[in-house]
Amino acid sequence: MESFIPISLDYTIGETAGLFINQFSKSYGITLSDVLIASAARKNALKLWTLNRKHYPMLENSDFWETDSLKD
Repeated sequence: MESFIPISLDYTIGETAGLFINQFSKSYGITLSDVLIASAARKNALKLWTLNRKHYPMLENSDFWETDSLKD
């Protein structure tokens, strides 16, 4: 766990998360945690590593970590 860097949630992340949940919650069934994760990743220019991309319709394919890059 020491290799993880905590990310603080701030007003901008919360505001973006609010926009995401208003836009996607009914049609995709996403939760507050989904939109907070997506918003924090986007604000901090981080790629998301998940096996469940359907919870993140607000992100582009380029916003996800590609596991193929680990195969060397």
